[in-house]
Amino acid sequence: MKSGYRTFTIAGPEGVERLLRKIRGLYSLREETADDIDEQYLDTFDGRLSSRRLALRQTERRFVLAAFSGTPSEETEGPQKPRIFWQDFPEGKVKDMLAPISGVRALCPLFRVVGRRRHFRVCNRDEKVVLRLQLETGDLYVGEEKREAFAPRLHLEGMRGYHKQFQRVSEVLGENDCQNLEPGQTPVDLFFSQLQIRPDENKIRLCLGKDQTASQAISLIGQGLLAGMKRNLPGVLEDIDSEFLHDFRVAIRRTRALLSQFKQEIPPGQAGIFQDEFRWLGSVAGPVRDLDVCLQKEAIYRGLLPDDMHAGLSGFMEKIAEWRERQAVIMRDHLQSARAAALFANWSDFLSALPSKIQMPQGQIPCRKAARKVVRRCFLRLLRDARRTIRGDMQDVSIHKLRIQAKKFRYMAEFFRGFFPAPDMDALVSDLRGLQDDLGDFNDLAVQIRRFQEYGTALSLDRIAGETLDALLVRLEVEKKRLLKKCLKRCMQFMKQDRTGLF
Repeated sequence: MKSGYRTFTIAGPEGVERLLRKIRGLYSLREETADDIDEQYLDTFDGRLSSRRLALRQTERRFVLAAFSGTPSEETEGPQKPRIFWQDFPEGKVKDMLAPISGVRALCPLFRVVGRRRHFRVCNRDEKVVLRLQLETGDLYVGEEKREAFAPRLHLEGMRGYHKQFQRVSEVLGENDCQNLEPGQTPVDLFFSQLQIRPDENKIRLCLGKDQTASQAISLIGQGLLAGMKRNLPGVLEDIDSEFLHDFRVAIRRTRALLSQFKQEIPPGQAGIFQDEFRWLGSVAGPVRDLDVCLQKEAIYRGLLPDDMHAGLSGFMEKIAEWRERQAVIMRDHLQSARAAALFANWSDFLSALPSKIQMPQGQIPCRKAARKVVRRCFLRLLRDARRTIRGDMQDVSIHKLRIQAKKFRYMAEFFRGFFPAPDMDALVSDLRGLQDDLGDFNDLAVQIRRFQEYGTALSLDRIAGETLDALLVRLEVEKKRLLKKCLKRCMQFMKQDRTGLF
């Protein structure tokens, strides 16, 4: 029976045999078995597993999903593919746990651990097992590249009734520069630390000071957004999963919002030029994104149709998937074009030089002052558009405008969040997120209806698929009316509180 468990890191491979000799000087140390380690760790690009302190390990077709601490764990068989989705796993706990976490994101190789695991038993003079040891040594790989050896690890498992022996060996390790893991720290944490992997490393981090100028703030924000585009672009081109394109387009929209709200702080003509180019960049990615949304909602469409129409829906969705592949080829050509490369290079150069353009007096005003002005203006426009939506009769158009204005305000509020009282801003952004969710659902559905009408004309559908599409459009119009009521109710709730004093 166990009486304790500790993990130590050893200072370098050369210290391993020296420590084993030290332990042999106290007790009988016998090596029982040894086995090879070859484990691939997988996660989504945005670290959805590791941010929850979960690790998915793969050894050939065997997958283990466990907490960083190692327990509890679940095992299953799975596919050997470069990228895996939760749907690829057989029915069971692993699939059920992954589904709500990874969602539409692919599970891709993060790093690989290759090495040796040796098992020892420690016995006293009576040949009683008083302790078990597990020694792990090896290297870390990222892709096919060998990065570095990981610090050798020695796991101690004490046996009931032999706590003194457990404590004595622990003391010997401590006396020989071995580090006991800190409370809450695990071997997986050591891998992440050694490779400098952070679950949130793909998030934009802004540290704006009140003494910075508006130009400096624009430069920092713009460079962060550009870095986000460049991080996601390889995943878009490789078509790893649909979230790469989504996040790529969000970075473009945020950049365009930045340009539109700070026209006075940017040299004449430059804002318009970059606005036009980023509008083009967003437009070339739009058709594929619309098709992605359509494909992701197939299960919802099935729920709206009777069983005898599911075959027709499958035929229609196959056509959509084929069209998406054709559109993706066109999109990749644009994204790899000289025009796109020039845009990224020119925008980077412009942002680097912007803080030094002292001929722009508006750009030299304090960042805090400019931020409060911009955020207040966006908020007042949001309230204006919300009122128009509530009393308007062209609600498809007004909801679309409100959705865009809500995005602009949220982007600005998030950029400059540090300049406002945190509790009040957090509450406002939380309420806004609910409004945006409802507006987004309505807008997505309105776009889908328009796109389906276009697809029905452009695609060569057989009779069954065509009849299914017609039936689906009828049901989507009913759903659209329901979502409209929900949006109007949410708008009225949002307007009840007077928050203008916050800005």
